[in-house]
Amino acid sequence: MYCQQCNEVNLEGSTYCSKCGSRMEVKAKPQCPFCGGEVRTTSKFCIHCGSTLPYMEEGARSNSLKSKTIYLKDQFGNLIRKGNYKKVLQDKENPATKAFIDFVAWGIAHFFGFAAFIGAVTVLGFLLGPWGIVLTAALAYVYATHKDEIRRKVEEMKSGSESRLEPPSRRDY
Repeated sequence: MYCQQCNEVNLEGSTYCSKCGSRMEVKAKPQCPFCGGEVRTTSKFCIHCGSTLPYMEEGARSNSLKSKTIYLKDQFGNLIRKGNYKKVLQDKENPATKAFIDFVAWGIAHFFGFAAFIGAVTVLGFLLGPWGIVLTAALAYVYATHKDEIRRKVEEMKSGSESRLEPPSRRDY
């Protein structure tokens, strides 16, 4: 094991470097999400139980939505064919169950967040009549193009990291 800071050779499994004392990253070996057996990052199937393994990109699972969808489809397709999907879904510690729950929660949160925004803008549009259509289109465009920036600024204001403007002083009349 090499230290990332000073390139010192350390004993395998070391937590800290023997030369500079910096914390060393210990990479866990990949395991089958169903049986827990050790597998290679390039393997497509588990050598212990035969389950289809998640797709790997350079030794790490891809975070893209497409690969997560394909992985979940393959995993739960295998479970349904084998007839033991109920047992896996009931086991809350199973990595496949955690991945499924995280994926479903992510999808629901994103769908309902967007649907709530569109619903609010649509109601506002109907209330304002013909001008509401223009306002709806403008708000939808602004939200779609600047939502990350708006969220970041709101979080900065909540955390107090951005200096807040003082209200203008009152003039004596």
